[in-house]
Amino acid sequence: MNLRSRLNRIYGDGNDPSQDSSSAETPSSQELRSRLSKLPGSRLGRMEEYLGGNWIEGLGGRILRADRRYPVKHLQGQVELAQLMELDAEPLKLLAADPRFQQCDPRRMLFIDTETTGLAGGAGTYIFLIGVGFLQQDGFRLRQFFLPDYSSEKALLEELDQLLAAGAEGPFSHLVSFNGKSYDLSLLSNRFILQRMADPFEGMPHLDLIHPCRTLWKGRLESCSLQSLERHVLGFRRSGDIPGHLIPQTYFSYLRTGRFQAFADVFEHNRLDILSMVALLATAAAVVTDPVRFQFADPLSAARLHQLRGGEREAAAILESALREDPDCDQRLDWVRELALLTKRLGRHSDSLLLWRGLLQEHPDPGEEAFEECAKILEHQIKDLRAALSVVRRGLQRHPHNPSLSHRQHRLECKIAGKRWW
Repeated sequence: MNLRSRLNRIYGDGNDPSQDSSSAETPSSQELRSRLSKLPGSRLGRMEEYLGGNWIEGLGGRILRADRRYPVKHLQGQVELAQLMELDAEPLKLLAADPRFQQCDPRRMLFIDTETTGLAGGAGTYIFLIGVGFLQQDGFRLRQFFLPDYSSEKALLEELDQLLAAGAEGPFSHLVSFNGKSYDLSLLSNRFILQRMADPFEGMPHLDLIHPCRTLWKGRLESCSLQSLERHVLGFRRSGDIPGHLIPQTYFSYLRTGRFQAFADVFEHNRLDILSMVALLATAAAVVTDPVRFQFADPLSAARLHQLRGGEREAAAILESALREDPDCDQRLDWVRELALLTKRLGRHSDSLLLWRGLLQEHPDPGEEAFEECAKILEHQIKDLRAALSVVRRGLQRHPHNPSLSHRQHRLECKIAGKRWW
């Protein structure tokens, strides 16, 4: 049975000749409301009360809109929402890898998360709940749009489009999501196209948090899912949360039976996702600025994020600070190696040589790279061939089968003797 047949089985085929085609209420939504009204304890008039929303009527159909306001002092784990108001543009630009975030005003930033009928995507996947969050003068506003039946999808998209254009302080200019580039926004774009509407998100600067968060924390966490980041980075643990894989099933059950009580959990799941995005963005922005202050932050990962964005000087400064603050850290070897390579690329050869020599003296197994890099600087920058040869010979004692060290030894011996080595 194809999708159209299944929908007709649920709603009827919608061919009632008495139906006024100009009415905003479609046959399928009329049919659903009729069935809902016959269910004991589940009358449509109570749905908005139960879920804390109100019905919005439009030419495209009828949807439910629910609003929640959170004070800026609200804590998501250990992070206050107020930190969103204090974000600087520079770390936002770094996290997003988009220079357009240099002009980002947090009050015109929109956080977005969707709940859908499946994870496959494509034309058969519907978005039935869209949650958005944004700053207002009285706090952080979280607004949700719920699709009560497939025929009202255009109304859902129209409400979202109007919100984007109006905003709290004017049209929203920047977007934040978690895995939105790969999923939510791609699916939204498809739904706008299928409804023959312009995609309001097209060309909008978009910070997808999953990418910088993976760079920052994949070295410390087995999983960089949103809920894993909540627990380990934000210090927030959900209680009684509905598992994400059960959410599509909840919507299908509602379409079959009209029972909407389970959506209280779905709405709360969506709200928590958005609140955690806010806290995670504030935390990530602080970590890339000064990772040493954060217990669960990894200075090496923060430095590598700066390097990915072309900020080698900033990366070196982070590692230098980390080594000063925690000289006996278990990761010291990795930090020194990374810093030695960075200072060399920055032309700070004396600093790089000092770091490599320190590793050779202090560490029982500094690795083959330490001998090679130390010898390179001594040979090419310091012009001390005998010192370079001494380092290479020490390296070969530990790593006798290293072809690069063997070749370098031969070349240095020939140079010192005034012979050709090629």
